Amino acid sequence: MAFKLSELQLALGRNLAGDPELEFSRIQFDSRRQLTASLFVALPGQRTDGRRFVAQALAGGAHRAVVDSLVPDADPDRQIQVDDPLAAMARLATLLRQKRAPRAVVGITGSNGKTTTKDMVAAALQPLGRIQKSQASFNAEIGVPVTIADLDPGVDFAVVELGAQEVGEITRYCRIADPTDAVITNIGHAHIGLFGSRENIAFAKGELGAWLRPGGNLVLNADDPYAARLAERTRGRVRWISEQDPAAEFQVSARPTDRGLCFSLTSPAGCADVELPTLSPKVGLACAAAAAIADSLGVHIHDAATGMAAVTLAPRRMQVLARSPYLVIDDSYNANFESGTAALQALAGAGVDGRRVAVLGEMLELGPFAAISHADLGAHATDLALLLTVGQNARLIGESARSRGLAPERWRHFEADPGDAETVAAALDEVEADLRDWLRPGDALLVKGSNALNLAQVANRIAADQS
Repeated sequence: MAFKLSELQLALGRNLAGDPELEFSRIQFDSRRQLTASLFVALPGQRTDGRRFVAQALAGGAHRAVVDSLVPDADPDRQIQVDDPLAAMARLATLLRQKRAPRAVVGITGSNGKTTTKDMVAAALQPLGRIQKSQASFNAEIGVPVTIADLDPGVDFAVVELGAQEVGEITRYCRIADPTDAVITNIGHAHIGLFGSRENIAFAKGELGAWLRPGGNLVLNADDPYAARLAERTRGRVRWISEQDPAAEFQVSARPTDRGLCFSLTSPAGCADVELPTLSPKVGLACAAAAAIADSLGVHIHDAATGMAAVTLAPRRMQVLARSPYLVIDDSYNANFESGTAALQALAGAGVDGRRVAVLGEMLELGPFAAISHADLGAHATDLALLLTVGQNARLIGESARSRGLAPERWRHFEADPGDAETVAAALDEVEADLRDWLRPGDALLVKGSNALNLAQVANRIAADQS
C-alpha cells in the first residue's frame, strides 16, 4: 500500500468521493504499465495528452484519475479535477514524506554518476533496516514525487536521485523529498547548454547541500574544482572523498581483476575492498560516497562494502555485454565530456590483446559549448585503432582526433539526426556492418553516446553475434 484516499484528500485540501480508507498501490503516469489500484495522473502534453488514456486506465484497474479537465468518456465519479496534476502529485508526495518520516532521506545529485551512487548508497545502508530508492533514473519532475509517494509506512531510509536542468529545480525537489543527507558527485558539463556555464551548474547542484540542516551530512568529491564552493553553502557536516587527495577522509583506488575492478576503500573506521564487474574506475567514487554516507549514519565500512559488492550495476553504463571473442562495452545511456573521457580511459586500460575500437555518438544539450566539447573529446581518441562517429556534431570528435595524430583511415563518420529515427536507424545499420567487417578476436569495443541515438542497438547486436 502506498497511500489512502484520505491522504490524497489532505494533500489536495478538499473532500473526495469514495471511502477515505481506499488504498492506492502507486501513482501511475503511463497507462501501459501496472494500473491495478493505482492513481492515474493524466499529464497534458504536446506529443501525448494523458487525458486520452483516462478511460483506458480506469478500465485497466486504476482507482482514480487525476485530470485538469473532466474526460467525457470516463466515469466522472472516478476523476479528480485539479488545476495542475503534476503540482497536485508534488503536494501528495510532500505530505507522504512527512507522514512516513524515515530516519533519513539521502539525496543524490551531480553531473555524472548519480544512478550508480544511488544504488551503492542504498546497498551500503542495508544493515540499518528497510531501504527504498529511486527506481531506474527517476530523478525529475515525475520521478521524484513518484519515488516519495511510493515510500512504505515502515521504511527506515530512502535514497532519492535528483536531476536538474535549471537553477531552482533541485530546491523544488528538496521541498518534496526533504533530504537529511546528501551526495554531490561532481560538477561537469552535462546539460551545460541549458545552464549556460559550469558555474551555474555548480549553483544549481549546490542547492542540495544548501537545503541540509545542521546535523546532516554532505559528501563531496575533493578532486572536483567546484567542491570548495559547494562546501561553503551547506550547514551540514562535509565528508570528503577522493581518488587523489591523501587528506580526504574516504579514499579509493582501483586495480583490475578477472571479474572487472577491485576498489580499495580507506576510511576513518578502516579499510575494505569492493570487487565489481565493471571496467570504469569512476565507480570507485560512487563506492567511496556510499561508504561516507554509511559511516555517517552508523554502518561500519566492512558491512557497507559487503552490501556494495552485491550490487547489480545499472545497464548501459560501462556495461560489459561480452568478453569473448571480443570485449563489448555499452556506455550508451548518456554522454558528456567528462563521462566520454572516462569511458575512453577505461577502454585504454581494458586488458585485451587486440585493438581498441570506439563508436562515439553526438553529445546533446551542450548548446554553445557543443563544438568545443566534441573537439576536446576528440583529443582523447587519438590512440584508437578505429573511431566511428555518429551524428552531426560528432564529426568534430573525429576531426579533432585526426588533427592530433589519428590516421585518416582509422576514422569513419556517419550522419544522423537524433530527432529523426529514420536517419538514426540507417546510420546504425552502417556502423554495425563496419564493425562486423572490422572486429577480430581479442579486440575491445566501446559504444558511447547520447541516449537519443540508440547506440545500445549496435552494442547489443554485436554482443549477440558472439553467443
